[in-house]
Amino acid sequence: MARRNVLLFIQRGLMLFINILKYISLFLIISIIGLYSFVEYRIFQFNKNSIDIIAHAGGQIDGHIYTNSLEALNNSYNEGAKIFELDIRETKDGYYVGTHDWKTWAQQTGYSGELPPNLEEFKRYKILNKYTAMSFEDINNWFLSHPDVVFITDKVDKPLKMVNLFYDKSKIKMELFSKKSMRMGGGIFDGAMANYYSLSQITKTLLVKYDFISMIEFFKKNISMIEFLKKNNLKYVVAGKPFSYEDKFKLKLIRLNGIKIYMYLFGTNDEITQQVIEYRSYLDGVYYNKIPN
Repeated sequence: MARRNVLLFIQRGLMLFINILKYISLFLIISIIGLYSFVEYRIFQFNKNSIDIIAHAGGQIDGHIYTNSLEALNNSYNEGAKIFELDIRETKDGYYVGTHDWKTWAQQTGYSGELPPNLEEFKRYKILNKYTAMSFEDINNWFLSHPDVVFITDKVDKPLKMVNLFYDKSKIKMELFSKKSMRMGGGIFDGAMANYYSLSQITKTLLVKYDFISMIEFFKKNISMIEFLKKNNLKYVVAGKPFSYEDKFKLKLIRLNGIKIYMYLFGTNDEITQQVIEYRSYLDGVYYNKIPN
């Protein structure tokens, strides 16, 4: 009799434990569905905002891209661009100028000397024999004469020097590529932009296994990424299109925290527009070579 009572007690205990697990599982499922619904609703609200259009490398001129030239800036401005990205490199004698990279510049200009050139050599050559190369003084003057636009830098990773050179730090944004420059940039102006791939290395969040422990670690590290961005006043992240579920989750998480994603997409305008539709939930701004109508 006693043995029967013990077995009955164990049986009832197991049933109670199973029921508790069922309720816990149900609670977790409802919580996950609720969280997912909240995230998608908030992203849907964000997607109602207009997309920032950025003239990539100054924008296209006569079908040519990556010129970073005066004529490209003027053409994109006339087409309605208000945000301009330029690639910035340093000459042999320590001056900043607009060019994507020195090898490309040499090909564009027919220059055959030692790279990088000095400032005088850089200014002497026309890009593709007709477009005007821009020193940083030229860039400053152009933006000063167009007070309704914003300047984004690429390639250069020296925020303090760049902000001190530009005429108005409220009009400049900088894509930054190292932990040091991100921290420094966020501390001195509001336009510091974290390169997503550099950011991912700083706060690595690779999800290797789909078990409970690795999921917890994954969320902890993603929270650390957001904390890093907020703590260092990084209000923008620059990324390419996301391929993995992890990248898509991280980009949504970044946007949910009020940080804008600017995305590089490639192809014709029609191809980029199709990609914008596909990746709309992960971006707030897009780099275009030719400003869309």
